[in-house]
Amino acid sequence: MEEKKSIHWLDALSDGSAGLTTISSCLTVCDLRCDSYYKLIAAEVPLSLENKPARLRVYKGNQVVNDQALPGYPSSVQSLYIDEIEPKMPIIAVSVGPSILFYRNMKPYFKYTMPSLMIEPLEEEIWKKLSVERQANYEKLINDLKSTMNISQMSTLSQKLISLCESEREDFIRENSEPKLERLPGIVCMTTIFKNIEEEKEPNCLIIATEASDIFIIDPQNFSILHEARACSFKATPDLISASGSYQNDFKIIISSREGSICILRKGWLEGREIVKLEKPATSMSLLQIDQTIVVLSNSLMCYSKKGKMLWSLNMPEAVTCMTPVSLPHLGVSLVCIALANGLVQFYSHKKLVDEFNINGSVIAMYFGKLGLEEQVLVLVTRSGSLLIKILKRTADFSKPLETEDTHEEESTSLSIPKKSKIFLEQMERERENAAAIHNIFQSELWRMRLEAAKVTVDILRTGDSTFSGDLQTPLKLLAQVDGLGPDFLLTLTLENISATKIITNLAIILHANPNHYKIERMYAELTPLVPGIPLITDFNVRIQLTSENILPMDMTLENSIVRVLIVKDKLAKPLIASTVVLPQPELQMLGTV
Repeated sequence: MEEKKSIHWLDALSDGSAGLTTISSCLTVCDLRCDSYYKLIAAEVPLSLENKPARLRVYKGNQVVNDQALPGYPSSVQSLYIDEIEPKMPIIAVSVGPSILFYRNMKPYFKYTMPSLMIEPLEEEIWKKLSVERQANYEKLINDLKSTMNISQMSTLSQKLISLCESEREDFIRENSEPKLERLPGIVCMTTIFKNIEEEKEPNCLIIATEASDIFIIDPQNFSILHEARACSFKATPDLISASGSYQNDFKIIISSREGSICILRKGWLEGREIVKLEKPATSMSLLQIDQTIVVLSNSLMCYSKKGKMLWSLNMPEAVTCMTPVSLPHLGVSLVCIALANGLVQFYSHKKLVDEFNINGSVIAMYFGKLGLEEQVLVLVTRSGSLLIKILKRTADFSKPLETEDTHEEESTSLSIPKKSKIFLEQMERERENAAAIHNIFQSELWRMRLEAAKVTVDILRTGDSTFSGDLQTPLKLLAQVDGLGPDFLLTLTLENISATKIITNLAIILHANPNHYKIERMYAELTPLVPGIPLITDFNVRIQLTSENILPMDMTLENSIVRVLIVKDKLAKPLIASTVVLPQPELQMLGTV
């Protein structure tokens, strides 16, 4: 196939040795450290017949910075916020079987299991007979169970029983002579909506779709069910889900079922309503946030309104492997990105092809959003396990069809190069010719900067001269403000507890200064307990010790015009914070009036 490149995308990463196998629903990004640096979260889903365990990985670039095993194969991964406490720490939700595993700071935080379903009376009756019948009758009872009940309606114990061979069934029935039948619905897909305000990093609600056609809206703050509804009034097993809006105001949930139905569920509804019936089940579906239209991928790429009216339809030249929405609020458009089996990636605005490029391999998973420090990044995972990252240029314009853009590009090649662009090209050529020398200079300066930073860090740890507490058990922040023209100053100290939940008690402030230079009315003050997020403000009066002629002491200079501030805690020998406050020199006219 002819190689096609896009002028709108920059190649940031192409790692052919990543070895990542996943699906689009198991990809997300998250600001894990609250430092505005978004990392890629991927739940590995083995696609081969090998019995490999699933894993949850965190990528920073092409480096895996966190890797941990999952207890089962995941179906979806979501990133969400649960409260408004600063700093806002995100939560990672991973659905595995009937449970959702929540991770905070990539450590296990909570495990939520879906409510149990009702056990069929026939299944209970068969298990009662199995516990008293002879082995010769086991086969008949198990066949009755298979013929009268669907496997999705059976309990976990019955599903395991029918999967065993005949030689293993007798021991299994004997071990479960008093069975505890439990039927837990498997989670097939998840998504999120905002809880109150539709803004970035505001609290979210988790929407869960199960095999039993139930839709749950969960409040992750206390893990309670806010709303429960059926996907549709008839049998419709959810397969794909997409949503928009907020729980408090209004929301829309679009559900695609394995039976080929597209259903919509709004706020207050107890069951969804079918708006579209497809010939074949959808392989991908998304509710575009800007256009508020529903894009469905089945035999072809189709777009529907929220009432189920078809707006347009396109036939694809090749089989489509996956799809993801590309929301560009700064341009006011919502694109649809699709990946074809031959490695071609295309972008559509409504039914117009606006951009395309091809890669080496077939894409099986895609995600578009923030990554690193960039706002618009496309993540692609190929069938061979390669990880590719492309950054959207800030000058990208998708207002014209691809053919018009190609013609415009060909015409623009004959134009003369502007002066600034020519200077840039010359500079790029010089950097290319002296790449080794530039790299060596950069590495030398980088190591020198690291050495200086390490020296300063060691000095701070040795002297304790800092405005932050070095004790992780008592995280504190100190701010100092000096008011006045002299010789009287007002020293205002603001102490803040920067932990998330812990209250810090038994604290005190000690001020120390040269008695020949300053007089402090109150040098010691005990503090009330510090609650997270509420700063404590304390004032101290400091006066310069003037001579009898109303002049400054002879040995007082700018270097020694300081007051030491110590934050101490009961039963600790070392101060939590030891900071130096430099006081200004008084105004001469103020000294003359004393």
